[in-house]
Amino acid sequence: MTTLYIMKCNKLPYHKVGVANNVDHRRYNIEGSIQKEFGLDHRLRILHTIEIDSKHDAYSIDRYYKSNPAPMPSSWERKRDGSIFKSPFVKGKPHSTKGKKFAPKKRLH
Repeated sequence: MTTLYIMKCNKLPYHKVGVANNVDHRRYNIEGSIQKEFGLDHRLRILHTIEIDSKHDAYSIDRYYKSNPAPMPSSWERKRDGSIFKSPFVKGKPHSTKGKKFAPKKRLH
């Protein structure tokens, strides 16, 4: 059995997805390397694990996620502590017009 894991760091890099036989040992190794590079205040937490029978399937899912991560909606914001929240709605102002096309306004002569 192979385990597919998702871990969260309290600072950059925020998420780590991968495959391991021993997830706790892998978390310890990743946390140590992140702390060496970014500082001792970086901590990792295991968010989710999935046991997968086929090692090939686990690595295929891992590769797919790394090449196609789900984009964060533009109406969401990321705080300094790494948490994500949805921006409050302001009356009369849409959440986001980024990437949306609108018809040009007609001018009156």
